[in-house]
Amino acid sequence: MTHSSNPNLRLFPQRVGSSSSQSSPEPASAAAVVRSFQQATGWRFVHTPGLRTRDSFPPDDPKGDALALEASGSVRVDLATASELASSIGAVLDELRTAYRVLQHREAELAAGVPVVPQQQSAGHLSMRMEHLLRGLTELVDASAAGVYLLDEATSHLKLRAAWGLPPGRLAEPPHALEGALADLEALLGHAVVVDDVARMPQWRVPESCRAAACVPISSPTTLLGTLWVFDDHQRGFDDRQTQLMEIVAGRIAAELEREMLLVEALEGSRIKQQLFAGERLQRGMLPTTAALPEGWQAAVWNEQAYAVGGDFYDWFLRPDGKMAFVTGHAMETGIEAALCSAAIRSAVRSHAQGNLEPDRLLAAVHFTLWTASAGDQEASLFCGVVEPSQGSIRFATAGRMAVLTRHAGRWQPTLYDGPPLGAALDRPFAAVETISAPADAILLATPGVLDTRDRNGQPFGHRRLAEAASAAGTSADAILRAAHGALLRHAADGMRADRTILVLTGPTLDVP
Repeated sequence: MTHSSNPNLRLFPQRVGSSSSQSSPEPASAAAVVRSFQQATGWRFVHTPGLRTRDSFPPDDPKGDALALEASGSVRVDLATASELASSIGAVLDELRTAYRVLQHREAELAAGVPVVPQQQSAGHLSMRMEHLLRGLTELVDASAAGVYLLDEATSHLKLRAAWGLPPGRLAEPPHALEGALADLEALLGHAVVVDDVARMPQWRVPESCRAAACVPISSPTTLLGTLWVFDDHQRGFDDRQTQLMEIVAGRIAAELEREMLLVEALEGSRIKQQLFAGERLQRGMLPTTAALPEGWQAAVWNEQAYAVGGDFYDWFLRPDGKMAFVTGHAMETGIEAALCSAAIRSAVRSHAQGNLEPDRLLAAVHFTLWTASAGDQEASLFCGVVEPSQGSIRFATAGRMAVLTRHAGRWQPTLYDGPPLGAALDRPFAAVETISAPADAILLATPGVLDTRDRNGQPFGHRRLAEAASAAGTSADAILRAAHGALLRHAADGMRADRTILVLTGPTLDVP
């Protein structure tokens, strides 16, 4: 705000109570606020076009419009007090105006996502609309009949799909070949064809018995749909005005057909979207939400899918022998394909774990199930671990690519396992851990999506950066996870998403290799 002896001064960039056009409408309460301000202070707002001050905003505004205060009747407060109050009111109205604008944008986004609800018997409505168009056309050009012939998917035949004035049985007749149909071919090239010579009807392959006919194309800007024919029982010609009417009706028919096709696609897309949402809920619901862990153990996990559903998963559960099993997996496909593969692997893990198998044998059993139950095109990375609460130890085995970080005496040791994936070949060995060695009190697992997350320069995150982040964290599972996840987000390029999982397990000093 500029203080000056002149009562005109810059208050705030937006116009309050101005009748000039704006990018967003004023809130309805703004006028009432302005009136109340004038009654309480004796000052009123005045719109001053072209007024520029040293604090004008925006600085590159070519018009430089401003709001000013002008004495109105009995002045009850001095200019400085009125200016301060006006600035505060302006700031509040500015925030309210911004909220209105955000609300408008949000409503527009919601409007674009409104589910498609078609009218009942839409196909019947389409046939009726086309029939009415053909009837109106035949009456306008004083003809006997009209028909719509549409191309099949192979664009090799034309089939009568709607008609007026033709025998009902014509709709049941088989399509006629496009090859050799000179009139239809010429029309599909964009020309109106008029055949007024009965002797030339066979040459032009007129589809109905008549003494005069005209043919125009039915097409959208990007697609050839078919042809519109008009027939007459009397020998005659069709002038330019009549062929233009035919082209207009053909355009309307094309619009009706495209509308129907878009409606069908929208409905199909809506069903697929609903199925994806259902799949996302199902996949999310299958992940453990409570940590059923032995006393003294903690688990923390972060999981993200690139799409609504994806191929990363994690799980932990108690086996019949009282030991806790925990797994982390990554299917190498994407989207729905990856989700189906990961669900199959998770189910196989749960099933085979009921036999109290050691991690390497559990991994081999899951691999055999995946390899024999698929077509050989499904591969995945998988970590299988078993916690022995009484001994405070973990035994694990890995397949494919997985980062395994263990903490020993406060220091993290990162190891990248990169072996044959599940489903690659039946007789290939995995990186199985058979012995117990150095004591540790935490283990961190990261799937390939975490390791391959790239920054703006294309550098991958890698397992060593993960270890650096974990080293700067606290001792709890939640603190370790927050540090690792934060470092990953800071490293990732804007908008990058992938199937990614980070799992942290802490407990009493445990033994892992």
